[in-house]
Amino acid sequence: MALAFDGETKMDAFYMSDKEPGTAHNSFAEAANCLGESFESRFKQSAVGFSVDDFIEQYAPPFPNHIKIDVDGIEPRIIKGAQRTLTDGRVRSLLVELEGGMEEGYIEGVVEMVEACGLKCQKKVRGAWCGGSNVPVTYNFIFVRS
Repeated sequence: MALAFDGETKMDAFYMSDKEPGTAHNSFAEAANCLGESFESRFKQSAVGFSVDDFIEQYAPPFPNHIKIDVDGIEPRIIKGAQRTLTDGRVRSLLVELEGGMEEGYIEGVVEMVEACGLKCQKKVRGAWCGGSNVPVTYNFIFVRS
């Protein structure tokens, strides 16, 4: 069974562009790539999606001190579903990979949501792997708690 993180806990479809490890353009709940554009999935399967907050509450894993979010376009949904977790002082840092080609205000909105949880943007690093005319510029935003 596939497990995904999302903004809410629900059953939905997991759309895959490819089965190869490390491939991009896989998406939960809608067949959309990192820029929010529809793509034709090669594979589709049912999956359970959890908000980060619900997953931690229900399964009580060791509480995260450092979190990385690299989800190709649904960062606001994941962060919205992790508000209690991100506000908790035990979370010391968060790395979020964001695509530069999203609609205006996308990156600013994500930064605002994270900073409202008490984490401050310490660094913005351009992804070294960016290249090609059809690949958007990718940035890693590193947030820390003072």
